[in-house]
Amino acid sequence: MNANDTIKAWKNKSFRAGLSASQLEQLPANPAGVQDLDVAKLEQVSGGIAPKNTVANCLITMVGCPR
Repeated sequence: MNANDTIKAWKNKSFRAGLSASQLEQLPANPAGVQDLDVAKLEQVSGGIAPKNTVANCLITMVGCPR
């Protein structure tokens, strides 16, 4: 398997699923490792939005600012 196919197999789940068993055995481990997140961890993600009543949120939205 050439370098381009190796990288494509790492990135593209459907391409990887189409590989034969011998090709999968030759595929080196992805250097980034496994990137699976479970539901509990995904629920903790805030999407970069500051929680309510913080200084950053106050300055951006002018909501919940102390008076």
